[in-house]
Amino acid sequence: MPTLVWSTSKHDVYMAGNFKIIHWSGLSSKMTDVLDTAEHVTSSEDYPGNYEIGFHQSQINTVSVRFNLLIVGGNFGQLICKRIDRPDHSSLNPRDQQTLLVVGDNAKGRLVNCIDGEAIATLSGHSDMLYASAWHPDGYKFATGSVDKTCRIWDIRKTSESMDVLKGNAEAIRSLCFTADGQYMAMGETVDFVHIYDASRFEKKQVVDFFRTESLFIGVTPHTNPNNTHLLWYNRRRNFGSYEYYYY
Repeated sequence: MPTLVWSTSKHDVYMAGNFKIIHWSGLSSKMTDVLDTAEHVTSSEDYPGNYEIGFHQSQINTVSVRFNLLIVGGNFGQLICKRIDRPDHSSLNPRDQQTLLVVGDNAKGRLVNCIDGEAIATLSGHSDMLYASAWHPDGYKFATGSVDKTCRIWDIRKTSESMDVLKGNAEAIRSLCFTADGQYMAMGETVDFVHIYDASRFEKKQVVDFFRTESLFIGVTPHTNPNNTHLLWYNRRRNFGSYEYYYY
């Protein structure tokens, strides 16, 4: 017998219908999409953006939620597991210290007031799941990175559309970081490539190729002198290092 409704508390109900899992909150009386199986579903950790692995248009047969883990079964033996207690990535506005940029297993990002939890804006433009986010030190500009192999630049004063779209070379945009002085932004792909941009107009300055480096995470040392700045990298095999870069 299929199980298509699951309650985790007297205020929280998860329902299946039309290839979606929807969460209903009795406190806010709002319904939120949690999972869309009509779209391509694959492991966001092991095979991000890989359309040869996984499945789509999966008819939901059963659903279970416990300990913040959502488990969904399909009609043909598909099994989907998803953590629902946290987004993939979030970053706090350095200017007001209360506007939170939240991204996750969805093509849309969100700006949320972390004090009262109220939604401020929804960010539409990417065509696939979001992996990364970062604020410019001025607290007005921010960036989002996606499985669609692009990074979008936004302005909090106009969130209806992005200011710019930066394209990667091969894979999903996994990591983003601005320098402390706001002059540059580093954009890391899932494998191999890190792009370094002039953050004033987001013109590309350098592309660094870390050959055969998987799931790259990046950071920038907090120096304001561009001739004394290092790009830091770390991968899933727990290797790490630094790369000194210069601007001309």
